[in-house]
Formats: sequence, C-alpha cells, structure tokens
Amino acid sequence: EIGKPDMKGKIDLSGGGLELKTTTVPPVSGLVASVDLALDRITLRTLKATVAGGTLDAGGSLEIKDGKPGAIDLRLRGDHLPLKRDASLIVRASADLRLSGAWEQAALTGRVDVVDSIFFKDIELLPIGSPFTTPSAESLPRIDPPATKPAESVPEPFRNWTIDVRVRTGTPFLVRGNLATGKAEADIRIGGTIGTPAPDGEVIIKNFKASLPFSTLNVRSGTLRFTPEGGFDPVLEIRGSAEPRPYRVNVYVYGKASDPQMVLTSSPPLPENEIMTLLATGTTSSGLSDPQQASSRALQLFAEELRRGRFAVGKQLRPVLKLLDRVDFTVGEADPYSSESFSTATLQITDRWYLSAGMGAEGDSRILGIWRLRFY
Repeated sequence: EIGKPDMKGKIDLSGGGLELKTTTVPPVSGLVASVDLALDRITLRTLKATVAGGTLDAGGSLEIKDGKPGAIDLRLRGDHLPLKRDASLIVRASADLRLSGAWEQAALTGRVDVVDSIFFKDIELLPIGSPFTTPSAESLPRIDPPATKPAESVPEPFRNWTIDVRVRTGTPFLVRGNLATGKAEADIRIGGTIGTPAPDGEVIIKNFKASLPFSTLNVRSGTLRFTPEGGFDPVLEIRGSAEPRPYRVNVYVYGKASDPQMVLTSSPPLPENEIMTLLATGTTSSGLSDPQQASSRALQLFAEELRRGRFAVGKQLRPVLKLLDRVDFTVGEADPYSSESFSTATLQITDRWYLSAGMGAEGDSRILGIWRLRFY
C-alpha cells in the first residue's frame, strides 16, 4: 500500500578488493558480500574475504525497530587473520566470535587463538664506540598505565556490551633474535564489558634464553598473571640465572608490569651494583681498575659481539660462528691461583663436564678437564 510501503533491496558484491597506502591496514582481496535490506531488518547473508593470506567469513542480521537498531545476531570466523605486523612483530589469530542480544546490551562471546606469531629483533646490547658507565643499580622497563579509564574512550552503547571471550595461543608465540630466544603460551578469559574489560588468566614463558655479553640468562620459569582487579597490568613472576664465570647470578623479577621489581643475588655473594657490572662486562669493578685487564676485557667484548652477530660482518658469518656458541673465550684473564694471565677457550661437553685449553702470556699452555659440582 502507498501508506504502508514495503521497501526491500539487495547488495551483491564479488571480486572486490581494498588496498590502502598505509601499511597498518593489510590488503583485502577476493571480497564477496551479499546483503538484504528491508525496513525492519538488515541481513548479512555472506561476507568472505582474504586478508593478507588469512580468511574472513561473517554473517548475521540486525533488526530495525522504529528506525533504531534492535536485536543483533552476528557471527564472525577468521583463520590466520593478521592483527599486527611491523619490522619486529607479526601477530596472526584465528577466531570464532558471536555478537548477539539487544543493541543496547549485546554480548560478545567466543574464542581467539593466536597462531604463527613471532617477535624478532636484533638488539645491540652494548654499542661498541659509545661511552659506557658502570651500572649503579638495577632497572627494569615499565609499562605506563592508561591515563584515562577505557570506558571513557568507548561511546555508548558499545561500552556496555558484555564480553566472554577466551584468548589463548593456538601455537606458541615465538621470540627470536640475536639477543633472546624463547616462546610464550597464553590462556586468558576476558570478561566484563568492552568499556571495562576484566581479563583472568596467565602467560607462561618457556625456554627463554637471553644472550648477555659473557654469559646466557636462562629463565627457568616465568608467568604474567592477569586478574580482573589488575586489568591489563599483569603481575610478573620471573626467575632466571646466568653464569658469568666464576659466579652464578640469580635474577628474580616480580610485581606489576607498570612497576616491576628485581632482586639480584650471586654466588659467591656480591653487591647488586657489582652484579650488574658483572652481567654487563663479564667482570666486577675491580677487574676494570687495572688498565691491562680493562683493555683485555674490551677486546674480549668486541670478539663476543662479533661472534654473536651484532655487527654487519658478524651477521654474515653467523651461520659459521654459531658452531662456537658452546665455547667460552677469555682474553688475557688473570689466573686466580697465579699471577700469570691466560687466554683460554672452554668447551661445554655436558652440564657438568668442560674441556679448557689456554695459553699464557709467557707462551705456557695448559689443558684442563673440569667437572663442576654446584650447591643450591
């Protein structure tokens, strides 16, 4: 009837695509969409696309009452969708999400699995040629808490939509680079609302190793615990150890990510500032007071930086130099049991057995078999 028109329409799209100049939005190709339009309902029958190698599939409907949005029922599935990509980070996720309920109080439910994701970065730990100051105290990077509440930046009614989404790692999140390797696994359930999300779960760090100039920091266990009260400011509990000879250093990191605390202990015991010097230079401050020892340590530091591939030439030779990762070199190191200085190469055969060969400043040579016994 003219007084009660029944208007309907349809939109069909095939072979569509989208590519922006900015690299933050990945290219979209193979876009297929089918939408039915009516005065009382909008129905998304089909939405399919390929996004940078990942696939997207969606469908659902939105009810219209008196010209305003009513009940919504939308289903979205994604497979290896790109979430973040830059020079050092790649994050992809597979998802199965559903948004349903009244427009004013809809509920987002489902799961998100992080897959095939990696953080890769070559880091120059101690830049050669830059001034070096002996560390006076330990320090950790902090995560600045948000200046405003999330709800204040989310408009109505979206801030009131409830969330019940499980976020986990479908495959471990990898950490790679010249400085550190390892992986992380997460299982977090996010509740609350979009305006005030409440995460509950943890991220577990596994097989994490960080290459220091003269030792390797091994993280035995590490967790980032998310709680509804703390939001996205997790509580850290990370334990690790390093063995810059002849010391063993234990590292314990705890507290909130926005204000982390670190405790350093060593065996034999050293003050914390001396432990930081030991980790950074491979020796204590007393080992740097002698000019000859300091020069030997600088030469050894250069060799270690080259061996670990932190220079252009070292990066090219890294496939070959990697064979020496189990060999510990020292240049002009004073023997604690004599006054002679030795340059040595120590090969780790097992966790307890080592083979060491050295040559002294006077041309003397020595070969040692070392069996290590450790007390905790």
